Amino acid sequence: MDLQPTLEQRLILINQYKILEKLYPEEAETYSQHREILEEGYTLHYNDLIQVISEDIPENLLREVLDILDMYRGLYFAVACREKSPEYKDKQIYFPGFDGNEEVKHLKYTLFFIFKLDRYDELKKINSYGSYNTHSNTLGQYRKMLSKWKSISNKMEISDDDLRWLIENSVYGTLGEKK
Repeated sequence: MDLQPTLEQRLILINQYKILEKLYPEEAETYSQHREILEEGYTLHYNDLIQVISEDIPENLLREVLDILDMYRGLYFAVACREKSPEYKDKQIYFPGFDGNEEVKHLKYTLFFIFKLDRYDELKKINSYGSYNTHSNTLGQYRKMLSKWKSISNKMEISDDDLRWLIENSVYGTLGEKK
């Protein structure tokens, strides 16, 4: 993306950088440089001003993350409801996460949604990776699980067979000992 501000936008940004220089003295040098780029019209460096802004993430990717988190939340509660069953006694669902190299947008949105928006407390429990970085691709397996999950008509009463299938076909580490 090439930043091409109008004169009016440049004036507004120059004033904002002047304010930021005063408000944040520890970063004043950077803000001063940005201000000078705009004041002097150094067009070659305009894009330097927006390096901190990420590209838009497609809505379908964000929705996929939410679908995966919803599925794991449902699995968490399904196992919790069966805590007296010998198969699930002292067991708990963990959400493993996404690969920090190949599935970066998925991972970043997951961390934002769970921790910054403070959602899904049950998925915050420390998983075996701690940071939700699985260090290997997970999307293929999640998509396979989601296909099965979406076929379940009553997610509030998941059958034992469906729950067992989802756990057996899940990304590693999904069912672990309760801590």
